[in-house]
Amino acid sequence: MQLEGFDHITFPVPDLESSERWYCDVLKGHVVMRQGWDQRDVRVKRTRQIWIQVGKDIINLAEGPSLGRQDDNHFYHYALRGHIEDLDAWLDHLEKHGVEVMGPF
Repeated sequence: MQLEGFDHITFPVPDLESSERWYCDVLKGHVVMRQGWDQRDVRVKRTRQIWIQVGKDIINLAEGPSLGRQDDNHFYHYALRGHIEDLDAWLDHLEKHGVEVMGPF
């Protein structure tokens, strides 16, 4: 018995619209599904969510209070995977969008 990986990972965010723009513009993702927006979902009080594909992975943004990283806790982080020949371009791109890149790479 073996898992193939994660189906998706969910991050609570206080502002879905700006988070959607960030994940799509900065990480080059695209929306694959929305939940909690139509009348039926509103009636049953489903949390509003946006599902974004970034590469092969799915990030589910769910409306809620964000989980902030404590300043002294380096292990709470996101590690991205890409091609080594694109590293400098991605570092420039992320820094231009205000992302604090901490490495190592």
